[in-house]
Amino acid sequence: MIRAFGHGIVKRVKDWPEERRLEVCRHYVDTVTANIETFLHGRSAMTMWLESAETDFPAFLDRINAKGDLEAALAEWSVKHNASKKPALSSS
Repeated sequence: MIRAFGHGIVKRVKDWPEERRLEVCRHYVDTVTANIETFLHGRSAMTMWLESAETDFPAFLDRINAKGDLEAALAEWSVKHNASKKPALSSS
């Protein structure tokens, strides 16, 4: 996404110099955040934290009047995807 943003949206033909790459990433985050905030302006919204999905997700489902198997939906939050890949960051 950053590469596409840095070349396609910001319109830089060459790769960004190493010392400016973090700046491009921050610009991307600022742009996406501003777009989301603009989209949500004047709309009813809810924040759902992934760290507390066990409590936030049922509240979200209730808010949108969702129907279905709540236990199965909650179980999906425990599914590990790409579990065979090594983590991108070391915890040491």
